[in-house]
Amino acid sequence: GKGLGAGAPLLNCSAESRRHAADGDSRRRRTPQRRKSIGQPSFMPFLLTVAASSVIGYAVARGLISCGAWPPRAIGWGVIAFLLMYNLLPSYLPFLFAPPKERHYEEPMSPSRKLLACWGGSLERVPPRPIPELPESLDDVEEPWMVEAKLPSRWSNSERRFLKRCRETYADQFAAVTPYADVYGDRRLLRVLRMDPDRDEDLAVKKVGEYLAWRRDTNADDLRAKVPSDGPDPSKWPHGDVMYQCLRLIQCSDKYFDREGHAVTVYQAFHWPASYLRAHLRQFSTAELVAFSQMGAEYNGSQMERISRAREAVILSSVKKKFDERKRLGQDVSDPPLLDEGWGEITRLCAITDMKGCTFGSVMMPTLIPAVVQAVQMFLNYYPFIVGKLHIVNCQPTIAAIFRRALTSVVPAHVARQITIHALESREILRSVAADHLP
Repeated sequence: GKGLGAGAPLLNCSAESRRHAADGDSRRRRTPQRRKSIGQPSFMPFLLTVAASSVIGYAVARGLISCGAWPPRAIGWGVIAFLLMYNLLPSYLPFLFAPPKERHYEEPMSPSRKLLACWGGSLERVPPRPIPELPESLDDVEEPWMVEAKLPSRWSNSERRFLKRCRETYADQFAAVTPYADVYGDRRLLRVLRMDPDRDEDLAVKKVGEYLAWRRDTNADDLRAKVPSDGPDPSKWPHGDVMYQCLRLIQCSDKYFDREGHAVTVYQAFHWPASYLRAHLRQFSTAELVAFSQMGAEYNGSQMERISRAREAVILSSVKKKFDERKRLGQDVSDPPLLDEGWGEITRLCAITDMKGCTFGSVMMPTLIPAVVQAVQMFLNYYPFIVGKLHIVNCQPTIAAIFRRALTSVVPAHVARQITIHALESREILRSVAADHLP
């Protein structure tokens, strides 16, 4: 049952016509409408806003000092002028300072009724623990009952076509790497395709090639090889002995999930005073800060693959009971199908960043902001479709404005829609994550 080669999905469908029909129905139910997308938003409006605001703030401070004002007070008024202009310029001069207008895309719908029935209707879909370890190959093994039941494929017809193209186009590259299921398996490749709201197959195949070349050129698999031993302990990540002192974090959880089934991960980096935080982080370059984030992405990728497989095991166990019941009653075990095509699971993250204690001084470090921008670009290009929702909580209004402008300037519009910034002490996040699923 390898079908399309290494890592191929289940292909035992009843007939090709039925597969095409199911594919059409599945896409109408579970995928966004295809609308023309815009390119990467320009970073220029954000830079122009910062530059213009800085010039005005500097002019105010210099003017007050030249008039005999006490320098610290003049600098304080200069900072106030900077923040005021930073928030006003995009509103009053939008043609120059406002980021591109977002185009909204419909997000995929929640799992079908058949899949939710396997979980008793639970939206969180918490898998049994411990979650299984990853296999050592990319091959999917079908059990005899699955062949007899003619289970529809994990992935839609268009997604199987995309996987086949990738396996054939980059056969030499796949043959030369360690077959990590979370790095080179079907789910990782499909993340590239699903990241694009238009599902442009040609573009996605090209991006897979760029992804493979990037991993080869940066030796990213060396980090992946350390995931089983070092992944669960962030203090063992690159520069983690110091970085972990500055962070409180829970990585990709197999216990806590939001109401869309995204695995919860929590970060808090500002529980220290700004001076202490700067003292610890100033010793690291931008590249070293990004390396720490990359190790987190490798570990999260491994965890999400394991959670996805654990969830599929729950689905198959539930379907197996229905299969046995039909067989006991002498009914047709394959008609109607026990599952809808496209039942495969691709787990994503619900990332929560707690900004409590964050001040303007906490974020104004020469290496931190470039590291955040580079890490975001790395995630978009080489770890796509990982984050399903990003909640920035306990955020002061000024800091919230800076984050909102910075993030919407470097991420596509459909990704920016997944980001929610919550005010100080707001409880709005409980609409997305149940209280008993917040660590």
